[in-house]
Amino acid sequence: MSAAELTTKTYSIIVTENCGEGDVACQDVSYVGTNRLNGKTIHLKGRTLVAMCKDGVTPCHHQGYEFRNGKYVYVVADQGWLEISRNDKVILYEAGEWKRDTPN
Repeated sequence: MSAAELTTKTYSIIVTENCGEGDVACQDVSYVGTNRLNGKTIHLKGRTLVAMCKDGVTPCHHQGYEFRNGKYVYVVADQGWLEISRNDKVILYEAGEWKRDTPN
């Protein structure tokens, strides 16, 4: 299990992969997002996002994480940004900074 924290202007997000070491395509990921302005917290379950190798079967490159909450989709990217969309329309996009190996 590994965790990391992404801090943006509005959110502090802890992402925890609940899979074994080296599981590039982990399908059991936790999201704890806290709004830094009002203190509200949301807990979500999700999965990793990976690019597939040329064979179309083997996961090659970790890209980030995806979490769903009804019509809302939260994407936390390895590059350090958070995107929240509703019905395929982006309603929030914020860049942030990662802090890796956050204690659980």
